[in-house]
Amino acid sequence: MPNNLLSAFAPPSPSGIAQRPPQNDNALLGAFANTTMPAVDEQPSALPTPETWDYKTAQFGLNGEKLPEGAEGWTPYGQPNFGGGIKGKFREYAWMMTKDIKHSSSEDWEQIREQFKGINEKQKKLTKAKNTTGLTAEQQKEQGDLSIESLGAVGSAVGTWWKDLEANKETPIGQASRAVGVGVTAIGDVFSVPATGLERGLSALVGTVEGIQQVNRPTPRLDENSFTEGMRVNSTNMVADPEKNRPSSLEQIWESTKAGWNAGRILYASVFDNALREEYIRRYQAGEDADLLGMELANRNVQVFGHEVNGNIVEMLGQLALEPLNYIGH
Repeated sequence: MPNNLLSAFAPPSPSGIAQRPPQNDNALLGAFANTTMPAVDEQPSALPTPETWDYKTAQFGLNGEKLPEGAEGWTPYGQPNFGGGIKGKFREYAWMMTKDIKHSSSEDWEQIREQFKGINEKQKKLTKAKNTTGLTAEQQKEQGDLSIESLGAVGSAVGTWWKDLEANKETPIGQASRAVGVGVTAIGDVFSVPATGLERGLSALVGTVEGIQQVNRPTPRLDENSFTEGMRVNSTNMVADPEKNRPSSLEQIWESTKAGWNAGRILYASVFDNALREEYIRRYQAGEDADLLGMELANRNVQVFGHEVNGNIVEMLGQLALEPLNYIGH
C-alpha cells in the first residue's frame, strides 16, 4: 500500500554523509581529458533483466526509459520515485497524467492467453481427481497455488487492458482513464492513512518494548578495582569510559521505537517471516531510505500456511482484514 503520505509526519530517516568535492578540479579534468564518459541521455545498449536491474544505481528504467523531471530515482518496482510527503505525491499524480505509455503487443496478449490455458488444463485434472478418488494433500496444496495463480492472471489481463486505454493520452478516453487511475490512487492513499497509522503504531509499540528490553539487559563490564578506577579518572584520552559514550536509556528506547515505526511498512509480512523485520531494522539504521526499503522487502515471497505468497499481497490482505476503511481504498 502507498505509505508516502505518512512520511511527512514520520521521524526522519538517517541521511547519507555528503562527500566534499575535489579541490583541484582542473587537474582532475585534465587527467580525464581523453576519456569518453557515457552520456546519461543515451539509451542503454541492452535492456536489463529484473534480476540484474538495481533501483539504487540504475540511470534508466527496466524498459530503458529516462527518469522524468522531478523524480529523485527509481523505486524497487521500476517506477520513478518522487520522494516522500504530500509534495512527492502530487508530483507522482502529475506524472501519471502525462507519462508515455506503450501499447501492449500481440505477444503480451498471447502470453496471457497461454497462462489462462495452462490454468484451465490444471483445473480440469484437479476436478477429475476430486470427482473420482478425492484430492490428496499434495493436490490440495496445488489447488491453493492454482487459485493464487488465477488471481494473478486476472490481474495481468485487467492491467494490460487498462494500460492500452491509458496509452492513448491524446484522446478523451485516454485522458479519462488516466484521470480515473489518478483518482483511484489518490483515494487509496487517503484511506490508507488510518490503516497505515495503525500498522506503524503496532510496530512502533513492539519497537518500544524491544528498546526497553535492551536497556534492562545487563551489559558485561570489567571488574572495578583501584587500577581501573585510576585509569578511568586520570586518563580519559587513553582509556575510553564505557559509560561516557553510551547513549542514554531514553535515546535507546526512542531509536528502537523509531525503527519499529518505520518497520511497520512490512508488519503483516514479517509476522510470517521475522527475518524481514530484522533485515529492515538493520538496513534502516544503516541509513537506507525507509520507504524504498519497505517496498523492496515487501516484494519478497513469504511462507503462509505452506504456500509461497508475495509480501505485498500479505500486506494488502492484512490491512483489509483488520482495517475496514481500507476496503474503500482498494
